[in-house]
Amino acid sequence: MRIGVEMIVAVSLTASASPACAQDFSWMFEEGKPASLRTVISGSMTPALLVGDRIAIFTQMRLPERGDILMFDHPNDDEQIPWVKRVVGLPGDRIKLSGGRLFLNGAEIARTLVREYAYLDPQDWESVITVSEYSEQFPGEAAPHLIHEFSDDEEGDETPEFTVPDGHLFMIGDNRDISYDSRAPTGQAIAAGAEAGDSAGADEDEEGSQEHSRAIGFVPMLNVVGRVRTVMMSLNPCNLTSAENAGAECLKPNINKRL
Repeated sequence: MRIGVEMIVAVSLTASASPACAQDFSWMFEEGKPASLRTVISGSMTPALLVGDRIAIFTQMRLPERGDILMFDHPNDDEQIPWVKRVVGLPGDRIKLSGGRLFLNGAEIARTLVREYAYLDPQDWESVITVSEYSEQFPGEAAPHLIHEFSDDEEGDETPEFTVPDGHLFMIGDNRDISYDSRAPTGQAIAAGAEAGDSAGADEDEEGSQEHSRAIGFVPMLNVVGRVRTVMMSLNPCNLTSAENAGAECLKPNINKRL
């Protein structure tokens, strides 16, 4: 699965009529005016980004760093809407997953269990998702971020070692077991075929074509649209009664959240 984004028609930064409800958004403009505002439409970046979050994208940005959340155009399908993932690998980095653990340049990225819990699926209020929530921090990252795992035995928890080529990034979703990202082997096959001048996938069947259309492989830096700087608000309220009846939680909505 993946996270997608779509244009927001309009959004108001006007403070609420009630002073008690006013939010200070002035800090958003420390890096200039956001180029666009988008809506998160899937859960592959939970818990950092939730379904229904309104996010601000800044295009006047520094060079990408590990831990950045970026919006980018799909490398292998011009008709896809932009995707959003977290930067894990920079050019020259070696990335591998083994037993669900992330290895960067041969060293395991430490993770700390925060809690285990169940929450209502924001895309299906009748479904409950049970996860282990961990905290991890990449070398050079300013602060830790949270990730979700169903287990350490899911698709994508075992990969070969990838070496990120010049001018590219390795991107992974925080909701590790439902994120279709740079770990997908089909995406790496497309990238390898392109380098060899091969028309990868030209004779695929329909299923293989759909698989390739979701595979991003290494993401060229030229495909980066901008950095996700903030979540302005969440507009997908959870049904508290349904959550209680299911013995689950509602994900806490994001309001004026820095990333």
